[in-house]
Amino acid sequence: AAQGAVGIECLSEAPEVTARLAVLNDPLCDTALRAERAFCSALGASCTSPVAALATLDGDEVHLTARVAAPDGTQLLEETLHGPDADVLGEHVAQALIERGARELLELS
Repeated sequence: AAQGAVGIECLSEAPEVTARLAVLNDPLCDTALRAERAFCSALGASCTSPVAALATLDGDEVHLTARVAAPDGTQLLEETLHGPDADVLGEHVAQALIERGARELLELS
């Protein structure tokens, strides 16, 4: 989830810098990244958690497929949902997997 995204930080009190950096932002990548990160955040996942997420865009729709695995790979949960709001979608996918036992799998790691 969110692998390959490059982040650039700057002072929020420097609007001339943020304006110059804004042209580097890819809005499609940003939307996909928000869905993937919302999923990880809602699960409380870290960089060592056995989770995966891939968001793609189709017009105004965000599609998110996410997985949670047992640390030993013996169990795998997967969910795919789509919707217009990346942040809400990530939370919904996480909730759907939590209802199917994702928290319990993550507690094993």
